[in-house]
Amino acid sequence: MITVCMIISSVRNTVPPVFIFPRARLHDSLMFGVPPGSFGLVNSPHSIWITGPLFLKVLEHVKKHSRSPKEDDIILLMDNHESHCTLDSILHARENCITLVTFPPHCFHQLQPLDVGVMGPFKGKLCMAQHDWMTANPSEVITVHDLASLANAAYQASFTVKNITAACAKPGMWPFSRLAFSDLDLEPSSATSVEKELHNQEISVPSASTPVA
Repeated sequence: MITVCMIISSVRNTVPPVFIFPRARLHDSLMFGVPPGSFGLVNSPHSIWITGPLFLKVLEHVKKHSRSPKEDDIILLMDNHESHCTLDSILHARENCITLVTFPPHCFHQLQPLDVGVMGPFKGKLCMAQHDWMTANPSEVITVHDLASLANAAYQASFTVKNITAACAKPGMWPFSRLAFSDLDLEPSSATSVEKELHNQEISVPSASTPVA
């Protein structure tokens, strides 16, 4: 398994993805077939998770590929995972005119453009790419050295202008719209409603002498 950090922009393009591998050192073979401009990182031989120091490198990668002057602000929307909110990352962002904005808790699944418009198609295309690879190589297994090129095939097919445009528009981020969500979207979940109804109902419990089948 590997971790891939995907970044899209409201101007309908992408920053090349960042791949994180479970290795002590990054070997060229791991990055074979990646999208042009992609960045490879390693965590440790036993971990693929992003950390504070690795996210700092992701911020540098974003600034490099945004090609914006240092004095022009970049607004970076992200979840508030602990690796994204380290002091080093915050200071680096301030020094490079990057404004970090985190999504409110429990709202990520509706506000994150990647989740609502791009990652679904990407996962579907990745599944197809893996299936096609296994069909073409029936006696072999997919290894960590194959994952980057398979992800590239899915990336090129799903990170399109059409999908990115829809992903930014659906949560009302770009173009900005306060009408993106209805009152129904803000109502309590059905599970909470059911629990409340059950709590308000009188529940009869059989006595110890009553036989229960």
